[in-house]
Amino acid sequence: SGGFTGAADVNTDLVRTYRHPTLYTSGKHSDTESYDNMPLANRHAECFDCHDPHRCDNTTAVAPAVYGSLKGVSGISINYNTASFDSWPGDATFTAKLGIDYQYELCFKCHSYYSYRNNPPDWPSRSGTGYKETDQAKEFSPNNPSYHAVVGDSKMTQTFEYPAGSGTYYHYGKFTGADRNGNPWSWNSKLYCTDCHGGYGSSVSGPHGSGETNGQKSILLGPYYRSATDKYWGTGGSTNNTADSLCYRCHDKAFYDGTAEGDGTVTVRSKFSNPAVCYNLHKYGGGHEKLACASCHSSIPHGIHQRGLLVTTADDVRYSVAGRIISFRSIPAPGNWSGSCNNCDTISLH
Repeated sequence: SGGFTGAADVNTDLVRTYRHPTLYTSGKHSDTESYDNMPLANRHAECFDCHDPHRCDNTTAVAPAVYGSLKGVSGISINYNTASFDSWPGDATFTAKLGIDYQYELCFKCHSYYSYRNNPPDWPSRSGTGYKETDQAKEFSPNNPSYHAVVGDSKMTQTFEYPAGSGTYYHYGKFTGADRNGNPWSWNSKLYCTDCHGGYGSSVSGPHGSGETNGQKSILLGPYYRSATDKYWGTGGSTNNTADSLCYRCHDKAFYDGTAEGDGTVTVRSKFSNPAVCYNLHKYGGGHEKLACASCHSSIPHGIHQRGLLVTTADDVRYSVAGRIISFRSIPAPGNWSGSCNNCDTISLH
């Protein structure tokens, strides 16, 4: 703000309601500091924690490889070995590095077990509630049953054959939009953290800050609505679906919100389906089309220990949003869900 003509206005994002505290902490950064088990009182996010002005440039890259504006900055690499959501940190090992190779290595140096061990800081967007930040390195472990493909390859590998016996296979799901390089989103796309996190409506890329308007807490690139009770997080609901909602940046709105194309076809199916009943049970009766995404899927959709990012009443309230609104009897294989609610015990509408 007020800098060189044509320079990006980062200041506007950094003073928004939810932001990295770049303008609110100073004098804590050192070029020799370690983020390993950093005391909570020393946590900070000065410009130099994410950008190296001597190395950065305007080169592009393909996820998850580091791109120009983050070149040279420090981070951590993780050898996950067998560590997963249910066995964390297990035998995972963390190594500090000067000059990251992948964008997520920058984020993990502050938002993971490496930085705060078993003593995470308060969740900034829910301060005063007792909620603590979750561990992104744990959530994105390639050993988890499901996650958004930030570190590991996509787990959306399941296919169905049509016609039967033809040897022709299709992947489940329907996608929309494109990544930062213009490549259409698909079942095997890799993601940057910044494909979901950034300033909503901002002209500046990166997760500097975002306002609360339209529900985009946690510095999100699109609205991620919740009800007035702050209990049901997620894109969805009969009164607040919009085309710019966060999930619909990649997942086709007309398919998943139960409107125009919600029934699916013999070749375009949801994993939540049963060919004998409906190719997309998000649309099929029972009020599914009125549910927020987080009614069934993790309200922090990084990664979890169930297939399909599904959560149950037994899961941590940070993922189940204080009580969970669905209880599964079973989580069947893709394309084998019951059309008569036999897989679920209870469900409450958004």
